[in-house]
Amino acid sequence: MLKQVLLKKIRFLFFCIPVFGNAQDYLKKQFDSLFLAEISVSEKMQKVETFLEKSNFQDSLLLAEMYYEYSKWNWSKAKDERKSKYYARKELALRKTFKADSVRALLLRNLYNLGYLYHHATLPEHQNALAYFDTLISLTRQNDIRLGNVYRERGDIYDAMGDFQRALENYHYSETLFKELERPDLQLKTLINISGTYASKGDSLLLSDFFKNNNVIASFKEKILSENQKAMVLFNTAAMYNTTKEYERAFTPLRDAMVLFQKNKDSLNIYKSLSLLGILNNKKENFKESQKTFESTLLYAKDNKLLRSATFNNLADLQKRQGKWGEAFTLYRRALYEIIDKNIGPPQIASLSYEDMAYNPFKKIIFGYLIDLGNAYIERWDQTKDRKILLEAEKLISLTDKIADDLFLESEEEVSKLSWRKKASQCYVNGVTIYHELNDPQKVFYYMEKNKGLLLLENILSVTAKKRAQIPSFLMDREYEMLEAIQQMQMKMLDAKENKIQRRIKDSLFELKSKFQKFIDSLEEKYPAYYNYKKQLAIISLEEVLKTISEKDIILEYTVGKEYIYILLIVQKEVLLKKVKNNTPYLREDIRQFQQFLNRPLETPEALRSFQNQAQQLFDLLIPIPDATTYLKDKRIIIIPDGDLHYIPFEVLTLSQKLPLPQAYLISFGDVLYKYSLSVDSEMLKLATSSNAQWAAYLPTKFKDNYQNPLLYTQEEQSFLKPYYREHIYGLENATKDAFITSFKECSVVHISTHGSIGNQGPWLAFYDEPLLIQDLYFLDTQKEMVVLSACKTSEGALLPGEGVFSITRGFINVGAKSVVSALWNLNEKSSGKIISQYYKSLESGKRKSEALKEAKLQYLASHSNTSEASPYYWAAITVMGNDSPLVFTNSNNLAIIFVLLGLLFLVIIIRNYYTKRCHTK
Repeated sequence: MLKQVLLKKIRFLFFCIPVFGNAQDYLKKQFDSLFLAEISVSEKMQKVETFLEKSNFQDSLLLAEMYYEYSKWNWSKAKDERKSKYYARKELALRKTFKADSVRALLLRNLYNLGYLYHHATLPEHQNALAYFDTLISLTRQNDIRLGNVYRERGDIYDAMGDFQRALENYHYSETLFKELERPDLQLKTLINISGTYASKGDSLLLSDFFKNNNVIASFKEKILSENQKAMVLFNTAAMYNTTKEYERAFTPLRDAMVLFQKNKDSLNIYKSLSLLGILNNKKENFKESQKTFESTLLYAKDNKLLRSATFNNLADLQKRQGKWGEAFTLYRRALYEIIDKNIGPPQIASLSYEDMAYNPFKKIIFGYLIDLGNAYIERWDQTKDRKILLEAEKLISLTDKIADDLFLESEEEVSKLSWRKKASQCYVNGVTIYHELNDPQKVFYYMEKNKGLLLLENILSVTAKKRAQIPSFLMDREYEMLEAIQQMQMKMLDAKENKIQRRIKDSLFELKSKFQKFIDSLEEKYPAYYNYKKQLAIISLEEVLKTISEKDIILEYTVGKEYIYILLIVQKEVLLKKVKNNTPYLREDIRQFQQFLNRPLETPEALRSFQNQAQQLFDLLIPIPDATTYLKDKRIIIIPDGDLHYIPFEVLTLSQKLPLPQAYLISFGDVLYKYSLSVDSEMLKLATSSNAQWAAYLPTKFKDNYQNPLLYTQEEQSFLKPYYREHIYGLENATKDAFITSFKECSVVHISTHGSIGNQGPWLAFYDEPLLIQDLYFLDTQKEMVVLSACKTSEGALLPGEGVFSITRGFINVGAKSVVSALWNLNEKSSGKIISQYYKSLESGKRKSEALKEAKLQYLASHSNTSEASPYYWAAITVMGNDSPLVFTNSNNLAIIFVLLGLLFLVIIIRNYYTKRCHTK
């Protein structure tokens, strides 16, 4: 009986196996037949979805494959992006349930498709696309073509987001993978994208990199390049020439590109080419040709709102250039409404909202339109002084400011942040202009502060955020270790001579940066307080400043615009707005000529008179205060410069030609202190310095292998520094770069006396074995009360709009130095040594840093009166930047005296005890 039952069960299972298989095959054939049916797209969609929902699928793999096929059909045939993404997500949910490695390839395919769908949708969702691509990368075990495509897609996304540095890094990694996989066709595609990013970044400094990349493209066999790819190379070349303002050179490659695009009926690139042609003609003032060209682009834009909006913005630029202001404003607004999909009657800026723009995938483009419209308002107001235009500009500026903040905070790489700072700088200058005319000092102050050192402020805020979020020290140490490794690898890449080695290091650097980004993302996920605080751009209010300013303080904050220099003068209980006419090229030339007086001794009466005349003119321009000799007497003058004003030592400006030198110098009237911004200074004061009161000085007098000339006066400098730094003075071979980096973390005051300058790799300071570069400072993060840089050109560097000078001084402030003493030009060893020596003595007596430096300089001038050594060249280069509080001299000779006295007391006690014992013995 049992045997018969078992036989029946076996027979049942035997017959069920093919029946089950046949059932699934039947379902697959039925599914395929639905796509072949001659019915409408909507009917087909309804039948397929009913089939997928109601059929009894025993095989999940088969169902997942059907989801894949239907998602693909929706994308390519039905043009329904929403359903395409929906069914791709349903496929993913099933794929994730399978554990076997045999189905991994299908999971990776699904992740790639999801990333692609979200990236290439009509309204791209970049973050979702990146999330799917990142998951795919984490699950991929070996390099393959799909992985190379993922990195190229990521490059496209970062390019669209305006994060150009990360775009280039992803492209370079993609290109390396395709080269290893011997796929020159895909490698070429990525190289062309790299050229496109160089062109869209709009930086003329990238011209050599652009053509270097084009040379690599040219090295490929002619047959590999399609006609469309040749056209893209030509188009990118024309776009790059437009960036560098070489308009005539742009026309030929652009027209050649257009011929090829038209031959291949590439409507999108025909549109882009015609747009660039219209822009070039506008810049060359071929207005009729430009108008005709822009209008023709609408034929190719069709219903694409992004392309139509770009055409309207280009037409607005054209009308503005011809002085047709009504048409220009209408077209600028139309461009905005087109891209944010607002269909309203008469377009008014008041009806635009931040929400309309904040979540728009084309926020980067919207920002550009807002800047263009803002510039047009300011330009027209300057011509007409029509208050209505000014009020329209006011409505616009707050929106532009919010979008600028979003773009800045969304960019992860510093290079990309700087790119947005450069663009946003014009927004902030417009804000200063608007609120100056509306006589609103608080808003003027806000936009002045936004235009100064925002990246510096964010870095300082990040340190405070980590401490407030109570992130464990071992995680912070891990961050600095990774930053240090990134920096060292960057240096290796710069030093590498061979292209193969450079590429290998570049790939390793990309992987390291990717790991670092994941680490930072994990911190932000685990410690939301850190993320929330560091994303606040803490701009100090004018009200807060007025609460803390002393009666002896005068703050002069500057914004240099195209037409005017705006000056905000802040004293206790009073704020004054000033505006002086400025023609920037002439101002730059005036400063350049003034610098020539500063960079050499003034050895003749004629040179001295010429210098004082120009110093007087600059004073009248920059400090337009009535009765200045009385007003500035015994004041602390805090200078927050902008633009080329960073290169002027204000203390050498002269108040009156009736007074002789040195009595006429500004420094004879008050102390002079410089700051990057009051917001930076405010946040810096919140950082606690090391409880360790150790000071350290680095004085290399000779250099390994004579890579720098010996310093002679440094030995004398060491003698006057000895009482302050005692055994922590590092000289000769002990003053190495590694010794500095190691001990830097433990000190509260640092003194460095050495060579300094600016080279191909940026600002540097010479240590015994090798130079310290500004990049070397990025991974140091320990607060200092003061850093003294007794070295040449330590305040000099690249001037970047919205941020200021990228000098070695800025590098030290960036890593937590509350104040930095540094030099604007080459120092004279002897005179600077005397000034620094007296500076320490004045500090030791309890004076503030600016007051101590003033005293040291005036004493130097008094001892060198009526000689050429009283020239500003010898004494004016040294300035103090940052916090002005007096130093606590726990490491000074006062402490040494205490130890000596204690030692004497101890000796007296020993002698007394000795004689006491001797008396008792007797």
